[in-house]
Amino acid sequence: MGTRFLSVFIDTLLLFAGYSYGDDSAVKKTKPINNAEESAIVAQCTQTWRLYKTALSKGDIEEALKNVSDNSKSSFKNALQSQRRDVRLGEISFESFRNNFARFKMTVQAKLASGDDIPPGYSPGDLYKSEGYVVFVKDSGGEWKIDFY
Repeated sequence: MGTRFLSVFIDTLLLFAGYSYGDDSAVKKTKPINNAEESAIVAQCTQTWRLYKTALSKGDIEEALKNVSDNSKSSFKNALQSQRRDVRLGEISFESFRNNFARFKMTVQAKLASGDDIPPGYSPGDLYKSEGYVVFVKDSGGEWKIDFY
């Protein structure tokens, strides 16, 4: 059920399906982080996420894109401009840090539309809650930006 239904969120949740983060042979490993560094990363990423969501809630795609990595900006812009679905991005919670990528869990709610692959027990118009991931990357200026979700 979950796998089939994920196709509904492809344009929003899986902007870079198959994108690889941190292949050990290709990426120089960073030093381990301590609790203080982890807390700072979590705070920066959380602030970036809130700014992104606030801009989207106002319909300001250009402002939201200021919180997205340069590498992913054009893909995000295309996806956000073509999004026709009511999607509610939830809060994020830290999961891991590796090779200058920080990964967070998040919840997403989307309004089901007729023509979607409707899970059992749901109808068009219902909100469907799902979990996903947000990946942040540290840019050349030292800021944590959204790279993938």
